[in-house]
Amino acid sequence: RRLRLGWRALLLEKWPYAAITLVGAVVAIFALRIGASTSAWSQTGMGARVGVVAYAFWFYPSRWVWPAGLSPLYELPPRVDLSQGRFLGSLVAFVAVSACLVLLRRRAPWALAAWAYSSLVLLPVSGIVHAGFQLAHDRYSYLSGLGFAVVAGGALWALRRAGGADRLGRAPATLALAVAGVVVLGLGAASWGQTRIWRDSDSLWERAVALDADCVVCAHNLPGAIVRRREPSPAMIDRAETLVRHAIELRPDHFRSYDTLGAVLAHRGLTAQAEEAFRQAIRLAPNQVGPEANLGALLARQGRYTEALPWLRKAVAPQPASPDFRRNLGYALRNHGSDLARQGRLDEAVPLLAEASQIL
Repeated sequence: RRLRLGWRALLLEKWPYAAITLVGAVVAIFALRIGASTSAWSQTGMGARVGVVAYAFWFYPSRWVWPAGLSPLYELPPRVDLSQGRFLGSLVAFVAVSACLVLLRRRAPWALAAWAYSSLVLLPVSGIVHAGFQLAHDRYSYLSGLGFAVVAGGALWALRRAGGADRLGRAPATLALAVAGVVVLGLGAASWGQTRIWRDSDSLWERAVALDADCVVCAHNLPGAIVRRREPSPAMIDRAETLVRHAIELRPDHFRSYDTLGAVLAHRGLTAQAEEAFRQAIRLAPNQVGPEANLGALLARQGRYTEALPWLRKAVAPQPASPDFRRNLGYALRNHGSDLARQGRLDEAVPLLAEASQIL
């Protein structure tokens, strides 16, 4: 009901925030174009983009109301179509709820205000400008739920005031406060449970795979976490290979899955197969340094230094501060230089050993 202040007063009050928002939006889009690739409208189509936005507008309020089955990653499917159930259902639900709240705006203006606020604050993360492989993030439900939390708090306050004035009696207010206390305790316990999921990479991706077995990113990140364990058991390595091969079946053009498969096969000692997996990852993504570094390290461990060094140098060039990349390059240079020195080829060995001493 602040319109009674007049549009001029409201605009004067809001313009500084609008200016800050505009600057922040420009900076955010510029940062996205540098650090990630935004999804072009021409790639997804108008129908798909509408479906993604509608999904966000429905997903976050529903997660705030019932925060069950939360996942570390909701992956964007390879194909988004407005006719798919979760997108079409979200659009229908969003339009239906919005229409009902507009019709009830005089009797329950607070409901429409909270719903409109939820949609407005979700606009930047709704998919209108999209980047990455995620469809949604649980954390944005905090933004969406602020308006609903204010409404819930206002309802408790109104019940308590009505009870104090003996219009309803004290029982409804007492019951509402008791229910609110139980809800807060339940949410606190659920939050504690979520912290156990996020305590390390293993538990994180175990949860994600359990909730969505067809999540490609999850299916290759869990094997990566398994391989990085100090002493993974043979059964764990078997599971890691099964998962990453499933990820490749789901999306054969996903270079990271081949990179992870190479790491799993190298751990098994299957160097030829691991080398082919790394090379396939490089073919799919020629400018990604991860597979190049892994291939170079694999070749170096086999003593194939002449082949390894170009890959290791290529990996270090864009990331000269990476300790792992530098260490692998330094070891390859030192070992290759030592081999050449033992063969009496000092003219070739000395530059390599000098370069290694600057890196290690």
